[in-house]
Amino acid sequence: MPKYEIMTILDPKAEMAIIDNLLKTVFGDNSTEKLRKLETTNLAYSIRKSKIAQYFLVDLNAPTNLIEEFVRRANITREIWRYLIVNLDSEKGLNKKPKIRERNRKYTLRRDRFDKPNFRGNPKSRFDQQDQQATKNQQNFQQNQQNQASQYRENSRQNQDDFQQVSSNQQNFGQNQQNQSGYHRENNRHNQENMHQNNKNHQNQTSQTQRNRRQYQPIKNPKFNQKEKENYNNKKPQSSN
Repeated sequence: MPKYEIMTILDPKAEMAIIDNLLKTVFGDNSTEKLRKLETTNLAYSIRKSKIAQYFLVDLNAPTNLIEEFVRRANITREIWRYLIVNLDSEKGLNKKPKIRERNRKYTLRRDRFDKPNFRGNPKSRFDQQDQQATKNQQNFQQNQQNQASQYRENSRQNQDDFQQVSSNQQNFGQNQQNQSGYHRENNRHNQENMHQNNKNHQNQTSQTQRNRRQYQPIKNPKFNQKEKENYNNKKPQSSN
């Protein structure tokens, strides 16, 4: 049967009987023999607006199904804020100390973090470092100059393309204006010619109508002589019987 170590964090106002009754209900009466309260009361972070709590630790042997039942009951118990279950057969418990590592040929002692490393294997003079820094700065400056020049050329090319596009648009606009002006002038000329022709036709038609009226109108004026009257009557078309 696997061995477990269970640590629970309870509300600081809760009683020890809560965890005691829970362990007896799930694991039996003998499960609380190794139950003890830890001295630690501070929390790493606030739980339910509280920075202190009660810590309880217990070691026991139990099957997996009882551990699941304990988890279920602990989740529905309001006074139990947190819990941690450790399988001692596969993991290290909270009270166990780590074993001292055996030193062998493959193990080297780790350097203390306060010890300064030794960088004297390849010492360099201050002048060499300055020369290297100056060379690096010069390379960076040249690289920046090249980048700026390439960027300036790219911007100039883009501006030239934009200017050509604007000029082309202006030319197209002027051409369209000229085409529209010529089209309007041509339409106006055709309209004027048509209007003049219509007026001329109307005048001709009016003149012809007036002549026809004068030609076929009977003479009623007594000033005309008899000869003119006969000539007029002879010109008048005879109606067929």
